[in-house]
Amino acid sequence: MLTSGPRDLPVRQQTLREAIAWSYDLLTPDEQRLFRRLAVFVGGFTLTAAEAVTGAGEGARSPDVVNAVASLVAKSLLRREEEDGEPRVRMLETVREYALERLADAEEGERVRRIHADYYLAFAEQAEGSLVGGAQAEWLDRLTEDHDNLRAALSWFAQRELTDDGLRLAIALQRFWRARGHVAEGRQRLRELLARPARSASGARARPCTSPGCSPASTGTMARRAPSSRRASASPVR
Repeated sequence: MLTSGPRDLPVRQQTLREAIAWSYDLLTPDEQRLFRRLAVFVGGFTLTAAEAVTGAGEGARSPDVVNAVASLVAKSLLRREEEDGEPRVRMLETVREYALERLADAEEGERVRRIHADYYLAFAEQAEGSLVGGAQAEWLDRLTEDHDNLRAALSWFAQRELTDDGLRLAIALQRFWRARGHVAEGRQRLRELLARPARSASGARARPCTSPGCSPASTGTMARRAPSSRRASASPVR
């Protein structure tokens, strides 16, 4: 039933993969496309993020995405998690591994990962201005919920040598890293990015950075200059 994927898995895991493949084959083409694109998320996602990253539409929430996600939940390919804020949805790791294979087969991975990274860059830069004042706790919680997605975006920018975009994201996360005890991780991310060549000229290297990892002694001096106005194609604002 399953024509690709590891052949040396334990029998129980092979059976699970076959069940996932069977469920996937029963999906409509639109559901299959959404399912495999959702695999780029790490640690769950909101409907707002799913809508933006899968390319299903901007602005008001698309009923097609909402209905398709609900259908995937009903088919046990996604799991809904109840949160105090916007509902989140998660894909179990075994299911995600299969969806990533289908994403690679469809040759959509690079484009969708770019949209994902750009979305979380815009999300972090939106959050940055709200990490002081009365909304701080709410935004810290939102960043915590999507920390794995933010990490994935940082890694993708670094791997593609989109260094300035990676630095914009890292700098936007400074206050979050300090407030939630991720200073060492933030320092390491910044050092890795600053050590890479830049393929773009957004000016992020020239933004002021106040993280300990940005001290002149450890990573070089960053002088004040405004970053590029380019943002992700789909805004995370709701």
